[in-house]
Amino acid sequence: MPTTQIHCLGLNHRTAPVELRELFASPVVDPERVLYPDSPLDNEQAGGDTSEPSGGCPYHTQSRTSGDVIRDRRANGDRPARIRRAMARRPANGAFAPLVEVTVFATCNRMEMYACVDPETSDPESLLLKFLSVVYDVDPDRLNGHLYHYKGMEAVAHLCQVAVGLDSQVMGETQIMGQIAGAYENSLETIAAGPFIHALFRAAI
Repeated sequence: MPTTQIHCLGLNHRTAPVELRELFASPVVDPERVLYPDSPLDNEQAGGDTSEPSGGCPYHTQSRTSGDVIRDRRANGDRPARIRRAMARRPANGAFAPLVEVTVFATCNRMEMYACVDPETSDPESLLLKFLSVVYDVDPDRLNGHLYHYKGMEAVAHLCQVAVGLDSQVMGETQIMGQIAGAYENSLETIAAGPFIHALFRAAI
């Protein structure tokens, strides 16, 4: 896959105030719930309960966070690899079908989404913004002027700079490497991220 299809959409301490960054404070999100809202595997692991609160993000509620979802999956055993591969080949949810792979990670000072987007997509930045607003249940208008967008090798280079602390509020801080490693580990638990996202994060680490 050409690197021109790799995109990063994010915000950090330089582009967004604290009150806006706090909206993205969850360290783990599960974008496959948006890409594949009808996943039978989710229903199975939830004991058949498919009810969700109306409106907002379908998995990020006051009583249940995306971190809970990941921990439940680990406790119940990861879904078989053959099922994971079959699910990953399914068409994504209508509006977000051009998103081939996606993963999101957030810290107290940044939120970044990395995605592989179909090269035929006319406006990938708008698509990523829409997806981000659904995942975090945030009005996209609130993000105007606070996001940065990198694509291709710029996105790859940016993640590498973040990993070694060159983009941190305190230059060279080492905690971010562990956070990126955690984001990579969590991406392995989902079907929304795939071989290209995994290769990108392994290269940065």
